[in-house]
Amino acid sequence: MKATAESDNRFLIGGGEMSELIRSMDWDNTPLGNIKNWPASLRTSLGIILHSAFPMFFFWGDEHICFYNDAFRPSLGIDGKHPAIGKKGKEVWPEIWDFIGPLIDEVMTTAKPVSFNDQLVSFYRNGRMEDIYWTFCYSAAYDDDGNVNGVVVTCTETTDTVLTKRELKESERRLRSMILEAPVSIGIFKGNNYVTEIANSCALELWGRQSEEVLNKPILDAMPELKTQGIKELLDEVYNTGKAFRASELPVQITRDGKLETAYINFSYEPRYNANAEIDGIMGVGIEVTDQVMARKKIEESEEKYKELIRGLPAAVYTCNADGYVQLFNESAVKLWGKTPEAGKDLWCGSWKIFNADGSPLPLENAPMAVALKGGPILNPELIVERPDGSRRNIIPHPQPLYDGEGKIRGAINTIIDITEQVTALQVIKESEMRFSMLADSIPNLAWMAYADGNIFWYNKKWFEYTGTTLAEMQGWGWQSVHDPEELPKVLNKWQASIKTGEPFEMVFPLKGADGKFRQFLTRVLPVLDSENKIYRWFGTNTDISTQIEAEDTIKESEAKFRTLSETIPIMIWTATPDGKKNFFNQYYLDYT
Repeated sequence: MKATAESDNRFLIGGGEMSELIRSMDWDNTPLGNIKNWPASLRTSLGIILHSAFPMFFFWGDEHICFYNDAFRPSLGIDGKHPAIGKKGKEVWPEIWDFIGPLIDEVMTTAKPVSFNDQLVSFYRNGRMEDIYWTFCYSAAYDDDGNVNGVVVTCTETTDTVLTKRELKESERRLRSMILEAPVSIGIFKGNNYVTEIANSCALELWGRQSEEVLNKPILDAMPELKTQGIKELLDEVYNTGKAFRASELPVQITRDGKLETAYINFSYEPRYNANAEIDGIMGVGIEVTDQVMARKKIEESEEKYKELIRGLPAAVYTCNADGYVQLFNESAVKLWGKTPEAGKDLWCGSWKIFNADGSPLPLENAPMAVALKGGPILNPELIVERPDGSRRNIIPHPQPLYDGEGKIRGAINTIIDITEQVTALQVIKESEMRFSMLADSIPNLAWMAYADGNIFWYNKKWFEYTGTTLAEMQGWGWQSVHDPEELPKVLNKWQASIKTGEPFEMVFPLKGADGKFRQFLTRVLPVLDSENKIYRWFGTNTDISTQIEAEDTIKESEAKFRTLSETIPIMIWTATPDGKKNFFNQYYLDYT
């Protein structure tokens, strides 16, 4: 039955912009004809669609004439298919008709709905082809005789959601990859029983465990030797309070290769939060420093006066504004200055007098911090500062200008390494003919990464600072240029063997610095595996051990000299450990007693 003339357009009332578009169109020259002749079923379906707040599209008849509501209109974009009302479906959607045409035919043939979630349907809009994701359902629409004569498309564009999920997944993948490839020990522990969720290769090496021994198990069950060392109490404190815990050179008893060993570790425990801002686990980061600690202890036992030289050197850090007035500073800076500065009133130099390393005066305007405040070239020379009490300290400053959003200098930050003890100790060592060759500053590791075939594609900044090379010079196998030609064949053979077998690489060899001199480095390279347990890259570090080797040689030489000298003196000579136990007697002592 056809509607009366008075009600011809009643289904369009309140239907928004798309209703007005339908009302204004000349339908006489279309397959549907004048609106007053449209079947009641078409009017009813369009009335529901046009008044819906949910995005809906509508195909009607054998030629799939197109309709849609205001909620769907934004999905067509600014420069695209709109207006498509009254056009044939195949003409409106030619680029995706191979996909949606069969769906429409299936619904019109079987009357069964079809649906998709987060389906990629790329079409032309906003002046270009766009990748768009949809969750949609195609449902049958019936004519006045009860036959399927159209398809109602209920849809939601989910592009942002899909891309966000993809980005989140990629972010999680990158984070996991970063953790697994990190050159420090990292472990992720879940829940209040601290089940090991992630443990990278450095962590497994530090713990002396294989992955299957710790993953998905409470860490204290996997490493029972930790239970009596207060580790659980530390974990509980972080988990219950949310306060991070950090420790340096903490001695920990760890069972490795079936033996209980003491390892010294710099580590931190950080709380991990879930989406509800609740603590659901802990991240542990650690670096084993056993070798450094033991080397220091040997030197301390050999010569007590050098223990200050071996300790980790504190760094003074402070900032100032563009006018040079101190703003922030730490306790180490206070100790270095010899007084507590007053923020906003004291200049960065305080009451210092500054000298070059040779003792000649250095004008304040030429000092590295003053140059940094002017945006000049950054200099890091060794200097001498005289404090208010007249005492002098040897320092190495590392100033950097700070910029605002407009690129203007708003101040500067300075990190000062106090090397007074090193300088003094080196002088004492020289005067005592101990001939310890010690570094005045700790040298960070050089690091690099290579593809599975051994071609190196990335180096860290410290590599370039040490070698004085560029990435273009070093890529691939260019690193051979900084190796000792006599040692290079052995390095190449061992490296190529690791590439072939997949075994980790470890070797000590010299590397040439930017100054043309060679230093001995301990090099360790580990394979990085993909999800299929195949090597897809290598991660290597070069640790400068020249100072340690020289120190050990000097200690041995000193002890040999002492023992030789003691045998030439006709008096009884003996030495003892700090607890009073005698550990050396010269021959005169033995002959007499």
